[in-house]
Amino acid sequence: MLNRRSATRLATLAGATCLAASLVVVLPLTLAASPAGATGTVTITPSSSNYTDFQEVTVSGTGFSVNPSDSIEIVECADPGGTTGGLPTGNGSCDGTTENANTIFTNSSGTFSSTYYIEPLAISDGNVINCDESDYCVLWVGEDFVNNFTGTSAQPVGFSSPFLVGSTTSTTPESPVTVALPIAGAAVVGGAGFFFFRRRRRHSAAN
Repeated sequence: MLNRRSATRLATLAGATCLAASLVVVLPLTLAASPAGATGTVTITPSSSNYTDFQEVTVSGTGFSVNPSDSIEIVECADPGGTTGGLPTGNGSCDGTTENANTIFTNSSGTFSSTYYIEPLAISDGNVINCDESDYCVLWVGEDFVNNFTGTSAQPVGFSSPFLVGSTTSTTPESPVTVALPIAGAAVVGGAGFFFFRRRRRHSAAN
């Protein structure tokens, strides 16, 4: 027969064992209830590491929500160094003014494809980030730029490959004429007069 002290000890051990068992069962269920957001795949066509200013491209994505609550958003974000470690972790590293103007929805397979214009960005011009010929950036794609940027919910998000945006500024037709004028003047006076007249005509037309 168990005395009162032994009975109390057995009851305490039994209670502790039941509590530990309940923790083992409940803990995994609690963690599984808050899954991290899935990652979608984003592709830019044509594929390049250096786009021109305001170049029109096609942005495609797979692995996104089949029945999204919001339309797909595409936004330019900074990616210093063009590395995975440089990818933005918040919308403060992206410029909301670059969000696509058209409405984009996924199909029954969770994919989409849409045109998009890649823009050069500069903090000195009032933009949030730099995205130019020396500062890498990426395209962020998701359903809620403000609240679902990091993919902490079940809504999938994705990043494109890093890229630069080069300048489209090229040498104007007048530049070689300016260099050629002294040479032409030394060789043929009439030829110099022709170039000078042509240059003034272009200047007048531009004005």
